[in-house]
Amino acid sequence: MYTVGADGRESVQLKSGNTHLPRWSPDGSRIAFIEFPAIGVQLRVMNADGTDDHVVASDDTYSNIWLSVQPWSPDGSRLAWGPAPLAPGVLRGGDIYTASAGGGDIRRVTTDGRIKESPVWSPTAPQLAYASMPSGSGSLELFKARDDGSDPVQITNGGAGSVSWQPSWSPSGGSITFVRTAGSESAIYVVRPDGTELHRVVEFYGRAAGEPAWSPDGSMIAYTSTENGHARYGGQEVFLVTADGSGERRLTELGPQAGFDVAPTWSPDGDQILLTRRGTSFPRSQGLWTMNPDGTCESALASADVWGSPSWQPVLGGPRIGPKTCRAVAIEARQPLDGNGSEVLVGGAISNEGTEALSNVVVTISPVRSDLSLEAVEGYPCTRIGSALVCRIERINRGVSQQLFVLGRARRVGRNRSSRSVALTAQLKVTADGPLLATMRETGSVLFTPERCDTRDRGGGHIEGTRFPDRICGRRGADEINPRDRKDYVYAGDGRDVIISRDIYGDVISCGHGRDLVFADRRDKVSRDCERVRRY
Repeated sequence: MYTVGADGRESVQLKSGNTHLPRWSPDGSRIAFIEFPAIGVQLRVMNADGTDDHVVASDDTYSNIWLSVQPWSPDGSRLAWGPAPLAPGVLRGGDIYTASAGGGDIRRVTTDGRIKESPVWSPTAPQLAYASMPSGSGSLELFKARDDGSDPVQITNGGAGSVSWQPSWSPSGGSITFVRTAGSESAIYVVRPDGTELHRVVEFYGRAAGEPAWSPDGSMIAYTSTENGHARYGGQEVFLVTADGSGERRLTELGPQAGFDVAPTWSPDGDQILLTRRGTSFPRSQGLWTMNPDGTCESALASADVWGSPSWQPVLGGPRIGPKTCRAVAIEARQPLDGNGSEVLVGGAISNEGTEALSNVVVTISPVRSDLSLEAVEGYPCTRIGSALVCRIERINRGVSQQLFVLGRARRVGRNRSSRSVALTAQLKVTADGPLLATMRETGSVLFTPERCDTRDRGGGHIEGTRFPDRICGRRGADEINPRDRKDYVYAGDGRDVIISRDIYGDVISCGHGRDLVFADRRDKVSRDCERVRRY
């Protein structure tokens, strides 16, 4: 178990061994956690500096003690726990207990042994909220009860097959947000502790949502969703929405790249959000990250394989943590759908992801291979360097995105061994003046699958084919064309072109105006407008 400063410094190991789920007390002076010794499980408490480490409760069955994100009573005198999940998102049967934080005085809150989730304690009253399966029901519903087990009340009734869980009390104790899943629909709801004023805040179809967390002032709810996850490997991001369901926005944006952001946790002053990042796409990015509530200044706090959700220490009467300041830029590659078969607009949206204005923003757009040519578009200040275009934007203010596009023209149309069209690729990279905070979204790519190519375009240069059958188009300038393997069709176009076709597959070659030179083998078909032909 470790602690780390809000600025990423002063990392301290407080406890070794198999410890999990650290939870700060309401006054920030103590930490509750669970530890797995050789046999069973222990609920323990120690001071913030690691002293006075003692057992609160223990059980010979390791799955009988588990902590929620809010296990402490408002005055810090007691702790509540329930059964551990079988797996993430899969609950097991058991009961809920409370005990004195000093140890002893264990009270059993429930006695039915049904499927349950560990309880969350109201921040203002001796009440617990938890998910459980009602008697004779096929659903999972929310309940509340006093910390001595009296006055249990079912709060929700989602109907057979629904799952209502992951409750979180608002800071005032007047509302509870939770997740409800029914079939393919997931939604975040808010309800009063007496079950009234139930309303849906945000919903998703075919995607999961979870881990709702109130901002300290009770106006916002942070949560996670798989809405934008990678089609094959999945992904999860952090979102933000107001308590009335308006103003929904995505804060992190690595879901499409199979990044998993989990366990959003607010700083006590509400100026920052802490999260845990996982995912195989960015192994060096795994660990704890912080950001401002608008998603700006997202940066690593501690690089580690973090297990479970983190907890942020409240410091009563201490200074505000405050929002972070930074300079950061990102690009989102976009491909409009108005291509004409041989050309397309290549570019995207360049966004200021920091808190400070960006100056001298430079976007480089380049083809991955020589099979795509790029040209500047009127209105966008771009210059050519080799086969790439370098475009400059003088200034992008905070919270602003600016579009930028160039024209891409196909030089090759090809199909792979499965007779599927092969896409052409352009890469985009953005940078700006001054030190920049890495966003891992400074690059992007556009894939373009052309229907045809055209020899009427200006320019010239090297054009390379692939090991599959290609249809290659030269330009009006001088080209050097190497169609490579398989049977290819080459249309050199005007200009003094050189075509190097020396394989065994019988390419078909035609030339335009200009004194062309063709290196061909005996099987190739070369048109009469090719002035110079050398056969091998």
